[in-house]
Amino acid sequence: MKKHVWPVILTLCIILMAVLFIVQIPEIKSEQPNLTFGAKQHAEVDAGEKRKGEVSVNGETGSNDSSTYFEQVADQPKEEKMDFIKQHVQLNWTKQNVVEFFRGYKYVEVRGAMENRQIYQYDFGKEEGYEFVPELDEVDLQGIADGKLELSVGVAFSNEVDEIDFLVINYLNDTTGNPESFYRMAVAGGEVYEKVDIHETIY
Repeated sequence: MKKHVWPVILTLCIILMAVLFIVQIPEIKSEQPNLTFGAKQHAEVDAGEKRKGEVSVNGETGSNDSSTYFEQVADQPKEEKMDFIKQHVQLNWTKQNVVEFFRGYKYVEVRGAMENRQIYQYDFGKEEGYEFVPELDEVDLQGIADGKLELSVGVAFSNEVDEIDFLVINYLNDTTGNPESFYRMAVAGGEVYEKVDIHETIY
């Protein structure tokens, strides 16, 4: 009798162990990292961090949303556009930062008359069919005075490093009727200097 019982018990033990092993397989798999998803997720995070780093606000990394780009205020009044540019565009930006900030808008590349600096010139609110071809870094003050152009933005880059060292926003002062130029530039000691020039002799 005992001789017949032991094989049965042994067989039952083997079956029980096999069942337990099969049940544990999903648990073992669930503990393993999803390598495919993990690699993809890591790549997406890297891409997001890189994109966020392309545009900074007040010298710090900005968020990767529409509030960081000029397109958000493209349909707003002139004053809001100007304030947005002044708030966001920093002198330590690279050319890539500038193009990303003004994404979707074309620029004309010109050279500064004094130091031969590379300048990206953006024109906004231009009358349909109106064209102005600048010579060197010439600004279309006449077009601004005539209301054919709302804003002309010039971004100049240093000859030594790929960074903005000069920003100018040209616009019409609706109160005086005169074109004005807002300047932001780097001065000795790393300080930032800002001023406004009034152009009274257009006609």
